[in-house]
Amino acid sequence: MSKDLATATANLPAGMAAHFDASTLAGDLTEGVGGGFGVVSFRGSKWRIKYAGDETLVTNEDGEAKPSLEAVILKASKAISKIFYSKKYEEGDDTAPDCWSIDGIAPDPASTNKQHANCATCPNNVWGSRVTDSGKKAKACADNRRLAVVPLHDIGNETFGGPMLMRVPAASLADLAQFGNLMAKKGYPYNAIGTRIGFDPNASYPKLTFKAMRALSEAEIEEVAAHYQGDVIDRILSEMPEALPAAANEPAPAKAVDTDFEEEPASKPTKPKPTKPKVVKEEAKAPEPEPEVATPAGDNMEAELDNILQGLDGLD
Repeated sequence: MSKDLATATANLPAGMAAHFDASTLAGDLTEGVGGGFGVVSFRGSKWRIKYAGDETLVTNEDGEAKPSLEAVILKASKAISKIFYSKKYEEGDDTAPDCWSIDGIAPDPASTNKQHANCATCPNNVWGSRVTDSGKKAKACADNRRLAVVPLHDIGNETFGGPMLMRVPAASLADLAQFGNLMAKKGYPYNAIGTRIGFDPNASYPKLTFKAMRALSEAEIEEVAAHYQGDVIDRILSEMPEALPAAANEPAPAKAVDTDFEEEPASKPTKPKPTKPKVVKEEAKAPEPEPEVATPAGDNMEAELDNILQGLDGLD
């Protein structure tokens, strides 16, 4: 029994004190209530962190908005989550989504306006169920993958409560998967690597990029391991945080396409009708040299990763 509880019991009238055991009451008012966690998002290619009701712009030492995050990805959800807003998001709007699904199978029971019994057959999960302001087809219900992340240079991240939620929007899921596959191929767990998360300068909409920076030190790995002792990471991947628009549904910057733009699935090519070839007599010509084949982007990424990881000792 704590000193405060013992004192409180001692202050009761003698006839009542015998009926109270303060030690059996401990935790009754607090059990099942976890602390909040930070949420990393972006608007107009600028990173923000929302925690305990306050939103902070991520800046460098000069107070300028940082173009990228240097982070450690602690864990990623295996399922693709979904989030749906019935109304178009407006700057400053803090309303919760109408419907969402953590596992991508069925709406969360807490959804205030469930759109369908399951996600697979939901009309809002169909390609073309939404048309963006720029006339592009998209899904009304946006896909995203949830990550638990911490800053690379402050793995403890006490300022923002430790591990934070970051949603990777649909247009960036393929890049995230490619990055994860390369890490696995090189034998490095993604949570043992410092990762720079930025924006693709060649995309007309905010598309995330993922680049390996360096392997973590032994001391940093111990800090990462400490985050797995609590339940915050599991909650980040399985709970809906305080109302905050998903990155996939945030407004596009002026004169830019919507941020939740997704590549339209390639349609099957139509078979051309056969035509009779024309026979033309030509003089024999020397064969032209074969054009150079451009190196695939994936190969460039792998070569870059080799350079980064070259010479690093293996991790225990």
